[in-house]
Amino acid sequence: MSADLRGLAATFACIGLAACVRVPNPNYLDGAESGTAGETGPGVTGDGDGDPSVTGDGDGDGDGDGDGEPATGDGDGDGDGDGDATDTDMCEPGTLGCPCTALETCDDDLACVLGECIDASSCQPVDDNVQISVTRSYQMGGDPPPPPPPATPATFICSLAAVDNGDSATLTIGQCNAGVLVSATMNLAPKVAPIEELFGAPLAASVTLVEVDDGSFYMRVNVAGMDIYYVDGPSLFYEGVTMYPWAIAPFSSSCGATPSMCGETERLAMLIDDGVVFDGNAGMPSGEASAWIETNLDVCGVKEYEVALIAY
Repeated sequence: MSADLRGLAATFACIGLAACVRVPNPNYLDGAESGTAGETGPGVTGDGDGDPSVTGDGDGDGDGDGDGEPATGDGDGDGDGDGDATDTDMCEPGTLGCPCTALETCDDDLACVLGECIDASSCQPVDDNVQISVTRSYQMGGDPPPPPPPATPATFICSLAAVDNGDSATLTIGQCNAGVLVSATMNLAPKVAPIEELFGAPLAASVTLVEVDDGSFYMRVNVAGMDIYYVDGPSLFYEGVTMYPWAIAPFSSSCGATPSMCGETERLAMLIDDGVVFDGNAGMPSGEASAWIETNLDVCGVKEYEVALIAY
């Protein structure tokens, strides 16, 4: 055999395109050598792949050992040969942290929220210190008269001044363009981070709001890289105003219901991002959300909300 062909007795085999390893050519036997093709040492029979393992079945060489090659392996690419691509494939519907069942149910003490079963076995009592409110005023009178308060979402460029009251914060919006919104004042108690980042000199703010004919009010204030939301109505969402960057949904927990004139009133929990805040409470459900939830109720089948949220 020529020297060139002898050079092929050891070649480079590349798996995928990610890495190469030097392996002996199993189809070539040097005349000075003897033994089985792929032999790596006396008394050790390999499988011709360059892996000195006596089993030769887990080396990722595409021979049906779980290396992700559908034609010969299990096709999942995880190298374990079991065909399970992820641990979630073993998640039993209806159990904690797993998808809800086909009927949108979960095991006891769990709630089906946005398609996933989450813990619903706890509650927090109402914290009387949690209070939120928004007052606003609009341009009135004049000749010609100004436009009425916006019945569809409208955006104004304003200034925002935040004041630290010790146990609460007051955000005052004013100096708005367009001659419609005169001012809006939001009070939030207690203080929850990162509200303190707004204290100090007035800041430029974009304010989008709508006065709904049923008395509901929705507002979003974009300031200093934050979105501050205020919701007072039967829904958490209003197109053109609410643009939450995380999941949000109310659900029944273990807070229970009390009799009312129309039937029952139930205090609800609120999933926000990957955390939970209960009716009458405030806090940081995640590292990207803060919440004040003064009202989160199901009153005889009708939802009632008064909440303030910060997304950052």
